[in-house]
Amino acid sequence: MLGYLNKNQIDYILLHLNHHFELHREIYESIVFCHAKEESNQYENKIIFLLTSAEIRLKQIKYIGPIPILYPITSKKKWYYFDDNGNLIFSDDLIKSAFYLLSGAQELELFTPDTFHRFPYKSSLQYRLNIADTPVVNEYFEVIRRGIKTFCEKQHLNFRDRRLWGNHQFGALMTHDVDRVNRWTIHETKLRIKQILGFKSSPYSRKQTFRLLLESILRIFQHYENDPYWTFDWIKSIEQEYGVNSTWYFLPQRELHADAYYSFTEERIKNLVDYLSSQGDEVGLHATYASPVNYEVMKQDLEAITTQLNVSPLGIRQHRLSFVYPTTLQIYERLNITYDTSWSFAEHVGWRNSYCLPFKPYDLENDRIMDLWEVPLCLMDKTAFEYQDNGSKGVYSLAVNLVDQAKMYHGMLVLLWHNHYFDEIRFPGIKNLYKEIFNLIEKSDAKWITPGKILQEFESIPLNFSNTVLNISAE
Repeated sequence: MLGYLNKNQIDYILLHLNHHFELHREIYESIVFCHAKEESNQYENKIIFLLTSAEIRLKQIKYIGPIPILYPITSKKKWYYFDDNGNLIFSDDLIKSAFYLLSGAQELELFTPDTFHRFPYKSSLQYRLNIADTPVVNEYFEVIRRGIKTFCEKQHLNFRDRRLWGNHQFGALMTHDVDRVNRWTIHETKLRIKQILGFKSSPYSRKQTFRLLLESILRIFQHYENDPYWTFDWIKSIEQEYGVNSTWYFLPQRELHADAYYSFTEERIKNLVDYLSSQGDEVGLHATYASPVNYEVMKQDLEAITTQLNVSPLGIRQHRLSFVYPTTLQIYERLNITYDTSWSFAEHVGWRNSYCLPFKPYDLENDRIMDLWEVPLCLMDKTAFEYQDNGSKGVYSLAVNLVDQAKMYHGMLVLLWHNHYFDEIRFPGIKNLYKEIFNLIEKSDAKWITPGKILQEFESIPLNFSNTVLNISAE
């Protein structure tokens, strides 16, 4: 990303800073952006952000502790300092560093999609710097917050933090993608036969696969409520124990073996959605495999859940986390979607945009802040168990680390657990793990919330500086 950030891009970062502390007019009008360190000498009692036009060079990335600064300017090993003129000066270009990660700029520069339209984790800067499970942008914002708070104390200006979670330390969201509701189907039986014959790989031993084949044949016509994938009552019993309302994303039936085997026209699915809604849960769209790059398919998916299930979803999560920046987001905007919660690495837990709060995406193709929200998913069951090849103890350790990070930055933890993923044969102890994760989050002083409710709070945060002129020194 070569060149200085422009006003729209700088405003994008200030918009999100305003979610951490009140960026009121007195603070805003004290901020100056300088293209060279020498320019800062002409100011007194200002908040000075140094800017650079350089591009990222991995060998030149500077670290302060474990945190990388993507666009270093000085050799100072401290985030900021005060000069003799009373100026607060940030030593490096934290604004551009934050913008690069938060906006998804790397996905235009480095994008080579996998078979599911996804940006591969191993193509990312998060992989190369080993920072996927660290919300680096939150650290940048915390540094800026601390510096500006000190400046306000010196200048006798008001400084007020935002308290997004009231008396709680962080927010937590439990979400569920409803991909499959039946284990015993004709498709399942065919798959087990292919696995026995060696035409398909199996995650189970040969003995277990043979037993599952027999089970599938014997129980295929059994009532769905006895099916191990129909876990909705059990899931709700756990969530009700902790006073949690979750969000469910239902998948339309489109491509065979790619999308749902169930149909929105089935009475059991309609009754399930009505039940979940009556419990105070939110229902969203799990958009189909072809939808992330196809407006008409996405529109049809949205119409299906609206007309057949009588749901007007606020948000979407893409099936298999298929997501193409910025195409998928542009489609959402055209359809007036309020939020997405797909922009995550399928292969690794953590934060794909290095930020653990809801944020507005940025459309780099059209140089603008987008009119929707991203609710950043950070822990998916399939990612932790399969892609990263963990058992229950390993998954719990991952959860502990992510909870610690969310708590440290007063951020948000978004979890995804599929209703069909409670397979004790394949993942011994997985049901107990699910309860342990709820215990962990409860003991860590989280506020459980749903996307719709937290976004109402974010939408209500005022922009007291939106009509002022940004002070950027000339090149």
